[in-house]
Amino acid sequence: MGWGGYLPRREKSNFLSSFLNGPNEGAGSDANRGTLAERLFEATLGSHYINLAAYRLLTPDRRIGLLKDVLALCREKGVTGYQAGAFVIGSLVEPGAEAAFWTAFEPREIAGLLSERLLHQKYLNVLDAVGEQRVNRARSVILAQGLAAVQIHRGWAVEFEGLRSSGVDFDEVRRHVGEGYDPQTAELLDALKRLL
Repeated sequence: MGWGGYLPRREKSNFLSSFLNGPNEGAGSDANRGTLAERLFEATLGSHYINLAAYRLLTPDRRIGLLKDVLALCREKGVTGYQAGAFVIGSLVEPGAEAAFWTAFEPREIAGLLSERLLHQKYLNVLDAVGEQRVNRARSVILAQGLAAVQIHRGWAVEFEGLRSSGVDFDEVRRHVGEGYDPQTAELLDALKRLL
């Protein structure tokens, strides 16, 4: 079974339990990280809140570890955005995360996280346009028309205060923005750099 957003309440509770506890280990254990990363690719449009709720119950170190695993799987499988769990990865990226969160990642991972965040924001714009309850319509729009560009403004960059104060080399991160990444990732990095 996927992680559909329309699971009955009992199944959602069981899902959260397995997400946090796994078959034989403690909450969010490292032994379950690979499985959890794989499961994120099963996420469907409309299921982000249940995944985000479970993710927020993990310790900061386990959140970072899970994102690292997911990014590695994205590179391995050559997928992003919609193909990588229906934009769920971007929903897990918290712009307001502290500097310690961002310094735990390599420049190529930061590029991936920013790209996924942008793709998720673009998905949310589609949902706003078609109505949040019309997930199937959103899927049709995304598959037929793709995702529209967003206006990257100073406010976006301000949200990433922890990243800006982390000392991360934005030029190095920008060098890792390539094929498969959202084309506006470089633009977001430029906006972040202007605020330094």
